[in-house]
Amino acid sequence: MSTRTSTSSANLECPVHLAYPRGGELAAMPDWGRYFLNLGWAVAKQPIRDSYVRVVVSVPIRTLSSPLIGLGLVLGRATDGLTGRDQAVHFEYLCNLPKGTKLSFIKASDSRRVIGVSLGCDTIRGEKHLSIQTNSGVTYKKPEHLASSIYVAPVDAPVTGPNGRKMSAPMANSLAFLPRSLYDDYLLLARLDCLIVGAKNTIYSETTESYYSLAGMSKCAYCLSDLLRIRSFQSASASFRTDVIASATPLDKVPAEQPYATILDGASAFRRFHSRHKKGHRVVILERTAPRVEDCVDIIKSEYIQGRLDTDVHRLLPAPPLGIEMLSYEVKA
Repeated sequence: MSTRTSTSSANLECPVHLAYPRGGELAAMPDWGRYFLNLGWAVAKQPIRDSYVRVVVSVPIRTLSSPLIGLGLVLGRATDGLTGRDQAVHFEYLCNLPKGTKLSFIKASDSRRVIGVSLGCDTIRGEKHLSIQTNSGVTYKKPEHLASSIYVAPVDAPVTGPNGRKMSAPMANSLAFLPRSLYDDYLLLARLDCLIVGAKNTIYSETTESYYSLAGMSKCAYCLSDLLRIRSFQSASASFRTDVIASATPLDKVPAEQPYATILDGASAFRRFHSRHKKGHRVVILERTAPRVEDCVDIIKSEYIQGRLDTDVHRLLPAPPLGIEMLSYEVKA
């Protein structure tokens, strides 16, 4: 697999910096970690056009690669508002919440935010509506196009991470590149920015068992899952931006939503899922010594030769550090 060189640009640099404890002090993320974070950020910032980015990363060892790429993707996407497709994902998330879940929504008559409980969804004149009943007994019917104004209540409650652990206020300061409204959306609105397919137990350990510091913080307070907001690692009522499924997941159990980007972490994930979720960007991570990696290379070569577009997408991606190789190209949407 050949290495593609890239043109450096400030736009390829994720503004979030992670540090981890080492020898009693905080150490900056090494070059390979920054590369993965910046790669995810750059994929999230691809210009809108009628094509999808394909990135293949060849590594000596995959440790933390998919969570860090996913984090760059999620943070990069957090600067963008919800699209129509995103509204649909959030609305479906709200409809699937247990009846009785407290919801906060904006009352149309006076634009006040009020609290009610979910009564589930029903169909009115062919359109699905979410029913919310307030303490006064009034029931409001909310269609999909109003979904972005509805949150699980209370809005100002601390957001919880894995195992119900509460997340504290400094995150807002560390994510200062997000305007307040988009910061609230990032924490409270559900959409599938990133689907990671790989060794689920390994990814769970990588994203929940080690803690990091964000810029401006003096201690390690967050695990990667706090920032990734992984649906399968949280409670059913928590909003999400990422999901993780095992490489062995039956194809009929794969999330129906089309993610903005899919990360196929490992040869097994690629062999089983390379034909799924084609209508989105994709990053493939391959360990050079993994079993049957040559089978993956043959499939990638075929798509690269037969389906790639004549574009310079590699110039919009960060250059890999020593020891990592990257192939990038675009395919028609």
